[in-house]
Amino acid sequence: MKKLEPWITLGTAFMKAGNFDQATKTFEKALDLAPESVPIILLLANCLLAKKESAKGAELLLRKADWLEPDQQDVWVHLGRALIAQGKLEEADEAFRHAIDINPVRATMLLPLFCPQPQIYEGEAGRRFVQQLTSYATTSEVD
Repeated sequence: MKKLEPWITLGTAFMKAGNFDQATKTFEKALDLAPESVPIILLLANCLLAKKESAKGAELLLRKADWLEPDQQDVWVHLGRALIAQGKLEEADEAFRHAIDINPVRATMLLPLFCPQPQIYEGEAGRRFVQQLTSYATTSEVD
């Protein structure tokens, strides 16, 4: 893990500075050192999503992360983001619902932060989704 720390620190610094191209390269190097590291996969997928040109690549990485460690809520939230970026709104809805099922209380905090795109909330499916989030927020206890 010590070999990874400098790459993660450097990649995170590049992300904070808005240099997503360099952050992507840095996280790719870290992933070369630890190809099954879900946290690094998440960081790399976030860079790809921030670049707004690599949503399909982010989706593929996130599906790999789910295969490596099933039912990680962060993976499903970011998978939903990648699917929205590709216009796959029904699949995104399914991903977000799965994230809610994993940990309803945490999902009510995460989803509004990562999913500001209004199109996911439109129509009947969107109303049900928001209603489900609201229901969990008002009836669930924090883990």
